[in-house]
Amino acid sequence: MHPGCMGKQSLGGIDRAKRIGTSDQQRGDEAGYLIPTIFGSRKPAHAHRNMKTMQQATYKGYVLWGHAIEQQDEVLALKRYAASGTITRDRKFVEASGILGVFDTDEEAQEVALSWTRAWVDSHE
Repeated sequence: MHPGCMGKQSLGGIDRAKRIGTSDQQRGDEAGYLIPTIFGSRKPAHAHRNMKTMQQATYKGYVLWGHAIEQQDEVLALKRYAASGTITRDRKFVEASGILGVFDTDEEAQEVALSWTRAWVDSHE
């Protein structure tokens, strides 16, 4: 076992060494290791934090979801939002759109997604 390794931990099917100590912590961040801290384990260094907001509507017996997924590639870039729609009925998945486009506001992305879901329902009745 590598010095400083306390064992293995599986993250999404990928084993990553669990390391401790200040110098190991710095190396771990660069390698994408999960680093324990005083307050518990941190997320992997490569974890991405896109914010997602949703708007729900009921239409002709279906529950429609309009998703806005934050798309910010660079720290100083303006926030943009990818739109996608999901349709359920009786708490079961029916259809999802994939990405419909990228918009300047989360509200606009959600509205586009809900429009797509309504059109899908209308065309499948």
